[in-house]
Amino acid sequence: TRLGGGRTRTTDTVDPTVGFVITVKPGDWVEAGQPLASVYARNAHGIADGRACLDEAIVIADGAEPPLPLVSHRVSQAGVERYPSP
Repeated sequence: TRLGGGRTRTTDTVDPTVGFVITVKPGDWVEAGQPLASVYARNAHGIADGRACLDEAIVIADGAEPPLPLVSHRVSQAGVERYPSP
């Protein structure tokens, strides 16, 4: 990831001191100003990147979003195919 807590290539190193802690669950009621997540980074640039990632990922709305399916695709010898949702 941009913070350094994951890899985009197998040669990338992983920094175990960076990442996110999400403090609310999808569907939880939140108040204005309530912390939703924490970003752990090595520097201000990492904090800004982490904040940008969270801003893209977190949706605040009047109602809860429908849950995503637990399984979306199946991988087999034939390839990758969409798994039917119930």
